[in-house]
Amino acid sequence: MAFSGSQAPYLSPFAVNFQTGFSGNDIAFHFNPRFEDGGYVVCNTRQNGSWGPEERKMHMPLQKGMPFDLCFLVQSSDFKPMPFVTTIPGGLYPSKSITLSGTVLPSAQRFHINLCSGSHIAFHLNPRFDENAVVRNTQINNCWGSEERSLPRKMPFVRGQSFSVWILCDAHCLKVAVDGQHLFEYYHRLRNLPAINKLEVGGDIQLTHVQT
Repeated sequence: MAFSGSQAPYLSPFAVNFQTGFSGNDIAFHFNPRFEDGGYVVCNTRQNGSWGPEERKMHMPLQKGMPFDLCFLVQSSDFKPMPFVTTIPGGLYPSKSITLSGTVLPSAQRFHINLCSGSHIAFHLNPRFDENAVVRNTQINNCWGSEERSLPRKMPFVRGQSFSVWILCDAHCLKVAVDGQHLFEYYHRLRNLPAINKLEVGGDIQLTHVQT
């Protein structure tokens, strides 16, 4: 589930609640950014009108007066077979998001996430542990284009560890975040976004959750 917005310049507090019913007595997940004391995020659960112990994340991801994107990924316990293929209902369009989570195999060499349009691969995301790189590309008529490899930080995927990937479609590009941190933008090379309607995942991972 994804939200976009802009933080007010005067830093008014806000919260995102996932609750059952309409009374507010039971809140399964309470997400509450607070800007005092340098900024932190409070997470909690409310049952029968009583709050549980707070979990405080001592990192403030929001900035004064700046727009933001929030993505909440609810993980399930079932495992998807590999390779995994599914449709993207309605194809891509601005504000459309796709989320995936899983675990990298301990001996992983590579895995890939493809967004496809017919026989073309509009977006190919290919973490390569043997090269310590995250390669992005597009394949049209079985021909690969120029690779993109630059990253603002180190390789975010780690052998033997879990991960989450969030792909957000914008009018001009795809914005990709890994484990809640923005990683890169990939400008569209295929412009017919609604025709990009298939997701393929394969390689050395165990996939646990997909939302298209």
